[in-house]
Amino acid sequence: MTILTVAAFVARIGEAEALNLAGQGPRGEETVDATKLTPALDYAHSLMIGKLRARFPEGLPEPTPEILIGIAIDLSIYRLRYKTGDQSGVQDETYRRYQAALKLLDQIAAGEILLTEEERPGSPEPVLVAGEPPRANKILDGWR
Repeated sequence: MTILTVAAFVARIGEAEALNLAGQGPRGEETVDATKLTPALDYAHSLMIGKLRARFPEGLPEPTPEILIGIAIDLSIYRLRYKTGDQSGVQDETYRRYQAALKLLDQIAAGEILLTEEERPGSPEPVLVAGEPPRANKILDGWR
């Protein structure tokens, strides 16, 4: 099972953007070409699974956390723009989002970012503090 299907990708980024990335057909009759989208979605899935396999040997949490869906979208968009052969298609913003997605994956893999509440370690033991009684009440005595 992939992290993101073609239909989910189009729904998330909008049909107009999907047509810009992987449209086919004459103007006004364009359709989204799934054969162009699928390799980019598979690339994102493979990259994410590869980076997160050590942390999640049993597979990624279900349902897929929103942060992973966002990462998959950014990786896929970068791949689609990069694979067209038109390097001007890889805009600065697309590249920055790609780099940020890779950084997020590394942080998730390192355990710096938790995907689910179940990953949260148990609460630490409470800390008891002992010391002198507060002096603030005594300091103001006689000032009324």
